Amino acid sequence: MLYNEENVTEGERVYSIGELAEIGEISVRTLRYYDEINLLKPTEVRKGGRRFYDDTAFMNLQYIITLKEIGFELINIKAILQETNQNPRDLLEKRLEIIEQKENQLKIAKSKIQAAIHLYDLGDYKNLEELFGNLEQFKQTKEEIDETKKVLFTDEEREVLSNLPKSVTIRRL
Repeated sequence: MLYNEENVTEGERVYSIGELAEIGEISVRTLRYYDEINLLKPTEVRKGGRRFYDDTAFMNLQYIITLKEIGFELINIKAILQETNQNPRDLLEKRLEIIEQKENQLKIAKSKIQAAIHLYDLGDYKNLEELFGNLEQFKQTKEEIDETKKVLFTDEEREVLSNLPKSVTIRRL
C-alpha cells in the first residue's frame, strides 16, 4: 500500500526506517516485520518501497518496546494497540497475572526435578530412562493418594499428616 505525503502533518518529524531503527535501538528487519504483521505500519511508503514514520509511529514504537520489555508477546501487543481504552494499570495487572502463572508452572517443574533428584539419590540409577521409568510408577492422582491414606491411616493420623509442611526433604541415611 502506498501512502502519500499528505499523511504527514506539517511540522511533524518524519523518520526513515533506518533512523527509527537507530532511535528505537532495534533492527530495520524488526521494523519491516512489524509492518508485515500490521503491528506498526509506516506513515508513508515512497517510490522504491522506502518506509517513513511520523512522530505518532515513533510513540507507538516506544510503547511496543515497553510492552515487550515487561514481557508481552507481539500478538498481545497488537491486541492492546487496537483497544481504544487502554488503562496502563490494567495492562500491568494482566502481565503480573501471566508472570504468576509462569511462576506456578516453574514451581511445579522445580518440585518434579527435586523429586527426581531424591529418587535418583535413593535408587542408585545409572541413566535417566531407569529414573523416569520409576517416576511413572509413583504417579498417582490426588484421589488415589487420598484413598490410599484412608486405607493406611486413621482419621487422627490423616489430620496430623495434613498439618505437616508441604515440602519435606528426604535425606539419604
